Amino acid sequence: MRLQTTHQESGVHPPSPIALSPDGSALALGDGPELLVYRGSGEPVHKAFTDGILVGLVYTPGALIAIDADGRVSRWRHPDGAPLDSPYAPVPGALGLAAAADGTLAVLTSDGAVILAAGGAPWPVSLPSASALSFGPDRNSLGLGTSDGLFAAFDLQSGAPWGSVQLDEPITGVGWSAQGAWLVAAGTQLHRVSGDGTTLVSTLAAPGPLGSLAVSPDGMVAAATLPGAGAIVFDLHGSKSAGQIGVRRGVEGVALGAPMLLALGFEDGEASLIHLLSGHQSRTEPHPGRARTNWRVDNHVDAGILRGAQALHQAQGAPIARYVPPPEDRSARGCVGGCAGVAVLMMLLTLTCAGMLGLMYVLRSTGLWELIPLR
Repeated sequence: MRLQTTHQESGVHPPSPIALSPDGSALALGDGPELLVYRGSGEPVHKAFTDGILVGLVYTPGALIAIDADGRVSRWRHPDGAPLDSPYAPVPGALGLAAAADGTLAVLTSDGAVILAAGGAPWPVSLPSASALSFGPDRNSLGLGTSDGLFAAFDLQSGAPWGSVQLDEPITGVGWSAQGAWLVAAGTQLHRVSGDGTTLVSTLAAPGPLGSLAVSPDGMVAAATLPGAGAIVFDLHGSKSAGQIGVRRGVEGVALGAPMLLALGFEDGEASLIHLLSGHQSRTEPHPGRARTNWRVDNHVDAGILRGAQALHQAQGAPIARYVPPPEDRSARGCVGGCAGVAVLMMLLTLTCAGMLGLMYVLRSTGLWELIPLR
């Protein structure tokens, strides 16, 4: 699943969009109407201008797709960036964009979502005050959250909701975990909701209000922005926080790609890239004609937590380690064996000598000793 979630409050400019290819090889950022594309290591690749302010970016198989605030969809071939024709009609009031694995698109609007499939007519999914969205495990399931705190999971084949849960805070991010649950960011909490949208399964607390949300392709890790404080990373296997990343500038959005690559997007189309397992950091370098700025990133994510979660997930419930006793000390074993052998030999020698002395005593006491010829 490829997704880009965003939200927009009345009178507030939407955050700059960000997208990371599932394999982590390419990163796309929006800066107003300008699209900026980088390698996963931060080197600039290509850029392009669109007709309006970009509000959504997604990678689909073979293409990078963008949507602007006027609902116009633009497409570029991935990875070389060649422009592609768009088969989609504009969607008025676009706020964000999500994509299913087969390339089906969902455009976020304040009235819900509009589903775009190549070769088919667009169809709406109604949910007033919608603020975030994500496809589920396939093109037939969609999760929508609202600024009123309502989350609903929809069956796109029928257009009807499977179920919904009411939360206490506005929803700022929605994602799907391959572990089989929806993830919903609302207020200072990350909620796990059952796949049919009917049950609140668990809740993880955050140190501050959560912003946009991203989920790794394997469903093991989630990351969310902490407005004014950076971002937080969650271990979804262990259901706990893995730590925070502090940045001394506003984080506009987050994205996750394999293998455990986290991208933090900033204004001006810049980003930091952090390999969560190794802790290695890099940043985007400016495209020609753009100024270079500097910022500091403080990584306080516990890589050990994520490694443990990854190992447990790969083991699928089987033991991930077994006890192996230390090797025997053969020198000590030889010493003990030698000492025991000497002790046995001395005991046999002592018994032999005692037996001979006893025999001599008996022979002398009975007078038989003199009868024994000694020569």
